[in-house]
Amino acid sequence: MKAYRPYAPMQSFLLPPSPREWLPASHLVYFVEGFVARLNLRAIEDRIQARIHAVPCRTRRG
Repeated sequence: MKAYRPYAPMQSFLLPPSPREWLPASHLVYFVEGFVARLNLRAIEDRIQARIHAVPCRTRRG
C-alpha cells in the first residue's frame, strides 16, 4: 500500500518560496545569473560531447 504524507493544512509553504519573492532586485545573484546566461560555453560543450561519443560502450560479460 502506498504511504502518503500527512495532511498539514497549517504548514507554511506547499512549495519552497521563489528567491525572487524575498531577494531585493539589486542582489548580486541577479548579476551573476545574467553573466552566466551570456557566457559562450560552446567550446566546452563540444569537447564534452566529443569525449562522450569517443568512449566505447562496454558491456558486461558473464
